[in-house]
Amino acid sequence: MQVINNPIMIVSLLVIIAMFFVNTDKIGESFYTEREIAGKSHKVYDVSSKYLPDYSNMGILSDIFTIACLLPVFSSRKLLVEFVSYSVIIFSLRSLFTNSTILPRHKSCKYNTISLGGCHDHIFSGHTASVFLATLMYYKYNMFGINQLVVANIVNMITILLVRYHYTVDVLLAPFIVLSVTNTIAI
Repeated sequence: MQVINNPIMIVSLLVIIAMFFVNTDKIGESFYTEREIAGKSHKVYDVSSKYLPDYSNMGILSDIFTIACLLPVFSSRKLLVEFVSYSVIIFSLRSLFTNSTILPRHKSCKYNTISLGGCHDHIFSGHTASVFLATLMYYKYNMFGINQLVVANIVNMITILLVRYHYTVDVLLAPFIVLSVTNTIAI
């Protein structure tokens, strides 16, 4: 695919993704702050938030697990190029999704903090999509067996839900998006 092999196009898409990311938190912060001031509720029912314990004060654990799962991507230029190429497409879609429906932040999410995500960048989970894409590629290149792929992704998804980075739908939707992209577009 020529677009993906063009570095200028990749950089352009990354800039657009970054602009969408910033825009999502700005709109979300403005919209939900106004609702809070007006005394309006903005709760969302989420099965994981209801039944799983809240470890939102330990969000760094999810970031560390995500980074650890992504480190082997750098072991091969071919793997890295393929991962980045698919990621650009996946995160372009994610930018459109997160800006089309901006969900409320978890009460513990603070604006303007350094983390691998924002307070309103939900549908769908970038952490889940990245780890799922990486482990799918590890499986493809015989670096992971199917059991390792399944365990790594289940641990990742549960960790994301426990630290309240995402709603359940965000985590469940991400693998379907990754599979749709990787099975539709040949890189």
